[in-house]
Amino acid sequence: MAKITESKLAKEMYVNQLKTAKEIAVFLCVQEKTVGNWVLKGNWKAERDIQLSTSNKGRDSLKKVISNLAERRVEIFADRRKALDTDDKKTLLTLDTEAASIADQISKMNATLKHYDQENRITPTVYLEVMQDVFNALRQTDERLHLKTLDFQEAHAQFICKKLA
Repeated sequence: MAKITESKLAKEMYVNQLKTAKEIAVFLCVQEKTVGNWVLKGNWKAERDIQLSTSNKGRDSLKKVISNLAERRVEIFADRRKALDTDDKKTLLTLDTEAASIADQISKMNATLKHYDQENRITPTVYLEVMQDVFNALRQTDERLHLKTLDFQEAHAQFICKKLA
């Protein structure tokens, strides 16, 4: 496969499929360092971060990847039981290696998900500032309607403080 085609496929796998450089290197039969260089040169990490921060798409993608990895790990343990029954040591070693790799990937994805949640969390202060801006605009537009919403504003502010605290 031509290097340009490989790098385009690698970018798709890295940015959109959230694959690691190691996974991509194994899939494309290239050095992990090569993939790492492509990631740095093309600024793929920033692109992936932008993709991840787009609404909940990134969070949902991460959860899906984690779920798929967990399902594969369950399959490996079923395959491992069969290999134990036949005393197939080579297959056991391969399955154990894959299970360890998947556990590592799940751990990294969970850390990424945690970081994503921290980076994209709306603080009560920010939410209340936006809410205050909306109600100030309402007051300027329609004073009567604004006065009718005062009880709602207070109740909603208390609800948000409890929810986001």
